[in-house]
Amino acid sequence: MKRRFAVHSGHVAWAVVVIAGLSLAGWPIGSTLLTRVNADFAAMVPSTAIGFLLLGAALLLRRRGLHLTETCAKVLGGLATVNLLAYAWLGTAGIDPSLLPLAPGDGVSLCTITCFLLTAVALLLRQSPDAGLHEVADYVGLVGLSTALAVVGGHVLRAEFLYEISFFAGMSLPTSMLFCMGFAGLLMTDEDPRAFDDEISGPNEA
Repeated sequence: MKRRFAVHSGHVAWAVVVIAGLSLAGWPIGSTLLTRVNADFAAMVPSTAIGFLLLGAALLLRRRGLHLTETCAKVLGGLATVNLLAYAWLGTAGIDPSLLPLAPGDGVSLCTITCFLLTAVALLLRQSPDAGLHEVADYVGLVGLSTALAVVGGHVLRAEFLYEISFFAGMSLPTSMLFCMGFAGLLMTDEDPRAFDDEISGPNEA
């Protein structure tokens, strides 16, 4: 990716962290506005908000060239895997219904789990010293971004048939929009984590 886009990846990452943090804070205080924005929307359950916090943190850490990026990506992938196992073994929409009294229809959708797995894979590929794997990360990010955009489009166009498909059912508009931001931030991340510093320093600084 061109370096000028890398400058904006941090803005996107901070936005993801702030919005996810507000959603997570909405659960203990019982705020419908923070957890679901609109009463007609599915809620962003705590595990989803935590996943976005990990994604945003990974993007910010990568910009600083810190190895904790890989740790965040692995924890994110692990959280998504646990949610997937809850679908398979417990028959619940992720782990949240087993831990919290949620409203009917609330939980983690299979689409959300898939998108988190894609972000974890893309982040890990970005950490590889192999430049070829960085290109693979871009393709993975594009698949995720396209999927999230499809869900956003379904909400905007009120394409109810989209949500009759079990894979998409339960992914709220705020969640799909945050995924669009997260994948965009991932795609804007320069292969050289020092690119942002180069932009600030400028070519003439000693």
